[in-house]
Amino acid sequence: MRIPIRGIVVGSLLTALAAGAVIAQSTQQQPVFRAGAFLVTVDVFPSRDGRIVEGLQAGDFQVLEDGTPQKVEALEFIRIEPNTPDAERRDPNTQEEGNRLAADPRNRVFVIYLDQYHVNLEGGYFTRRPLVDFLNRLLTATDLFGVMTPQLRPTDLILGRSTITLEEQLTRHWTWARESGPGQVMKLEPEEVALAYCFGPEAAEMLAGRRREEKVLVGLTELMGRLGSLREARKSVIVLTRGWRLHRPGEPIGSQPGVPQVGVGPAGTLSTQPRDGSPAQASCQREMQRLMSLDSERQLRDLIEAARRNNVTFYPLNPSGMEAPMNMGPTSTYLEERGSRQNREDSMKTLSANTDGITIITNDLNAGFRRVSDDLSAYYVLGYYSTNTKLDGKFRRIEVKVRPAGLNVRARRGYLSPVAASGNAAVPAPAVPAGPTPVDEALGALSRLRPSAESFTYGVAMADELAVAVEIASAQLASRFPQGADVRVVATTAAGAAVGEGQGRIEPATRGALVRIPLPAGATGPWRVTATIGPGPDRLEDRVEIRASGGRLLGDALVFRGTPAATSPLRAVADFQFRRTERVHLEWVARAPLDRREARLLGRNGQPLAVPVTLTERDAGGRALIAADLNLAPLSAGDYVIELVVGSGADTERKYVAIRIQ
Repeated sequence: MRIPIRGIVVGSLLTALAAGAVIAQSTQQQPVFRAGAFLVTVDVFPSRDGRIVEGLQAGDFQVLEDGTPQKVEALEFIRIEPNTPDAERRDPNTQEEGNRLAADPRNRVFVIYLDQYHVNLEGGYFTRRPLVDFLNRLLTATDLFGVMTPQLRPTDLILGRSTITLEEQLTRHWTWARESGPGQVMKLEPEEVALAYCFGPEAAEMLAGRRREEKVLVGLTELMGRLGSLREARKSVIVLTRGWRLHRPGEPIGSQPGVPQVGVGPAGTLSTQPRDGSPAQASCQREMQRLMSLDSERQLRDLIEAARRNNVTFYPLNPSGMEAPMNMGPTSTYLEERGSRQNREDSMKTLSANTDGITIITNDLNAGFRRVSDDLSAYYVLGYYSTNTKLDGKFRRIEVKVRPAGLNVRARRGYLSPVAASGNAAVPAPAVPAGPTPVDEALGALSRLRPSAESFTYGVAMADELAVAVEIASAQLASRFPQGADVRVVATTAAGAAVGEGQGRIEPATRGALVRIPLPAGATGPWRVTATIGPGPDRLEDRVEIRASGGRLLGDALVFRGTPAATSPLRAVADFQFRRTERVHLEWVARAPLDRREARLLGRNGQPLAVPVTLTERDAGGRALIAADLNLAPLSAGDYVIELVVGSGADTERKYVAIRIQ
């Protein structure tokens, strides 16, 4: 069974990396375990003229931990030789199985990250064949690879072994790169269009450049935590990118006629004036100030620190190769005009140099991929027992030196020490959590939000009906249904027997409709629902399975979107993606009298945030409804979870709903 590689779509293409079989050549016996001490393993890459130096012994290495010498007690030389055809590589059956396999340090883990915002169409096109050849040449039966883009979240990462699906998608969707070239107009994303309305297209491009750089660097930093939770052993990330401008706070964003001068004013605040007639001037101004305050250099430092703590090595590769000098004429885009090629290359080299990887900038992509594979195909693994026996959970720096003079040495930069339990024994963090938390499970539901989807369907089962939300992807609205569209929802049992159907209407300039289907008495589900939007060949169709809620006190939540105004109309939500200019409204049907109710907003790490969630209770046709409202303006782009806790006597129940802010 092949794992479906999710999110490989036009404009959001994912790829994978893996390497070959491991042949380990032990140069020294493994040490006997010592009570009260813990073994630290370090990957080391000593090289001369870009090639690994073989034949080194334990005595040739010197290891310092926080400046204190350590005794090398184990040393292995690892060489990888590819020898497994794709047909013999078996994918894990589930995401959880892939995570368990990744915990084994003998199974290497790789991720290729396609930075679609900072790769042009030409670079993306010419990458596909060398990349597929690279994977087919190197993959073996034990390697695991994952694929990511800025459009996906760390929880979307799926680890697999077969490249069949990947090759199909790379061939079909080769236009994954989105960076505009000289003379081209940047294609704004829906959340960036408002900036163009407020400030004009030129300023919108400039602000969008900041937003996209933030999305990549913050997304990569979050990915480090995900990889670190999978395993303590080394992980490698190959980033296909042209590098980053690294914006600084308060830099002016325009000097051309008609472009508002956004920068630091006399009072020391960032400001500009939106164009007259903007319907959301205050919102535009807040977003502009947020983007102008971004410090990409700090974000890159945060990424490097997260990579070091989670033992991740970066290999940035520029698919466009060694580019000619940029066109500085009047038709240049902002990213070409304001971001120098040297700054971009320096950002790539800074990331690789500080995580013990290498940067690849070459016009021969096959040769570039060979350099990466050579670097990953041979290395030393040494082990030592730390002389620092404190179980304090602090980060400890590692420095490795090699006796032969003139060698270039790259090695792991540090690790987090174990922490002490009540019995004063070392309790290292588990490589894989024992099981997903309720917050993790809620966030996992967002993995279905494919950027390529044209419509979304979501439903909940109530006592006597199915409530089904049907929503058009925002990109489809204006072009496909300018006059709105009719919605038809059909429900069947799992065996295919008819249950019922309902009709709805998506009004012009709106996205969603809520359709209700009566259920026969005693129906238990699950129910298979098909939603059709519009007539004829232009219609959209989506399918979903709805299961009965297992809650004792509450049913599952219906979700709506609206503006911050309390009197604004609410529209049903199925895709769970919001803008900061919106308000999210949730409704649960109470199944028992409640004597307490609390709601709060949680971050991705499950920690509460100081953003209020307003709770109300009302009667709707004889049903007691608990409603929660959250204004999204104070939040930045990312994933969040709304937690509702209710009680009835001694019975307590918690509900979690994840949302994504773009």
